[in-house]
Amino acid sequence: MKRWVVPASRTPVWVLAFVVLALAATALRAGGLYDDDKNVTSGDLKDRDYWRAKWAYEQIDPAIKEHQPEGAIGMALISEVRLLDDLIKKYPKYEDLKKWRDKEVAIQKKIGEDFNRHDSFKPGCLWNEYAYREAYVGLNCGKAAAADKDWPMALDCFRESSKQCGFLLKRIDDNDHVDNWPDSFKQWVRDTKEEADKLRDETQKKA
Repeated sequence: MKRWVVPASRTPVWVLAFVVLALAATALRAGGLYDDDKNVTSGDLKDRDYWRAKWAYEQIDPAIKEHQPEGAIGMALISEVRLLDDLIKKYPKYEDLKKWRDKEVAIQKKIGEDFNRHDSFKPGCLWNEYAYREAYVGLNCGKAAAADKDWPMALDCFRESSKQCGFLLKRIDDNDHVDNWPDSFKQWVRDTKEEADKLRDETQKKA
C-alpha cells in the first residue's frame, strides 16, 4: 500500500521563534482599554463624576462659612469621599483629586464620627441643590467633551445643563424657596442657561 507522507515545514526553527517573540512583544506593548486615563495628571476631564466631585469640593468652604449643620456636612462627605476614592483608582496620577480627598477627610476628622445623621442643610444652602450640581456638571463636562470632539456626549451634557437651569429659573420666577439664594447664584443660573442653550444648538449641528 502506498503511504502519503506530509512534508515537513522547511521554515527554519529560528524564524518561527523570532515570530513568536515578536507577537509576544506586541502583546506586552498593547495597553489596556483605559490605560490613558491612568496617566492623566491635570486638566478638565470628560467625566461627569469628576465634575460632580469638583462641584462638591467647591461647596465645602461656603457651607462652613454659613455654619451649616455638622451632621449635614458629615453625611455629604461620606459619599463625596467614596466618589473620590473611585476617581483616584481611575485617574491615579491626577493630583487635584488627592488634594480634594485630603481636605474632605481632614474635615471628617474634625467633625468626628459622633454626629447627628439626621441633620439637614439650612434653607438656601446650594450644596443641597441637585439641579445646580447637574447644571454645572453638564456645562463643564460638555465643554470637555466638545474639546475632545465627542459631539454626542457634548450634546447630551449641554441638553442636561439647559434642562436643569430651566428648573432653577422656574423656581426663581415663582419665588419657590429661593429667598436665601445669593443674587450672584441667580445670575449664574441665567447666564448658564443662555450659554448651555447656545452650545447645545451649535453642537447639535455636529453630533
